[in-house]
Amino acid sequence: MKRTMKMARSTIIALGGLAVLATPVLAADTPSGVWARDNGGLLVRISPCGASYCGVVIKQADKSSPAKPGTSVLNGMKQSGPNTWKGTAINPGDGKTYAGTMTVAGNTLKTSGCVLAVLCKSVTWTRAGGARASR
Repeated sequence: MKRTMKMARSTIIALGGLAVLATPVLAADTPSGVWARDNGGLLVRISPCGASYCGVVIKQADKSSPAKPGTSVLNGMKQSGPNTWKGTAINPGDGKTYAGTMTVAGNTLKTSGCVLAVLCKSVTWTRAGGARASR
């Protein structure tokens, strides 16, 4: 009986150690970082702002675009599910604010802006430099 208890205790300790080692691998992706738009013309930095995430333009290749560095394009993005955040998305082209969603999968970010939850437009982004962030 003592030997069985000792083996059970050793097994629990070993499994606990494995769980600690596996934690970084299981950590959720975060939107924090610099993201390049699919057409390559825009870089946005997403970072925590209070209890949510916000995104600001840091580089715009098209000098005629209204999306100048410092322009806010994502605001109040709060986690709504695994690797998913909801808040507001601002179209720098027309200045209008839309219900926004962003979803992270590794080094890919998908943002969507919707009007009346029916008319939506999505954009795919790639993490600049390929550096994957996790919580």
